[in-house]
Amino acid sequence: MAGMSGMAVSNDIQSTFNDMKINKAKPPVSYLQLYIVDNKEVRIEKRIAKDDPEASFDKLRESLPPDDCRYVIFDFPYETADGQANSKLVFIAWSPDVAKIKSKMIYA
Repeated sequence: MAGMSGMAVSNDIQSTFNDMKINKAKPPVSYLQLYIVDNKEVRIEKRIAKDDPEASFDKLRESLPPDDCRYVIFDFPYETADGQANSKLVFIAWSPDVAKIKSKMIYA
């Protein structure tokens, strides 16, 4: 499926994202790290399960390339004021200062 930009998103991303939204992903997914292939398609680079040692936000940050752009869909866990466990899906556009300008433009 291609959006208004003409960039296609793989069906795997769409189905995994929808499963993450309703907490039905098997196994439960902590985050998806996405990259663009040939300026045409967004694909999954990493799929990290919630029970994986790499599932923390700090590990996610360490795994991002220091000189290239990426997208991330992160299932952010938090606790409400009354103590209930909850989570929100957060979209992250990773674009470090040292990334090439062309890469930044493609990911923008």
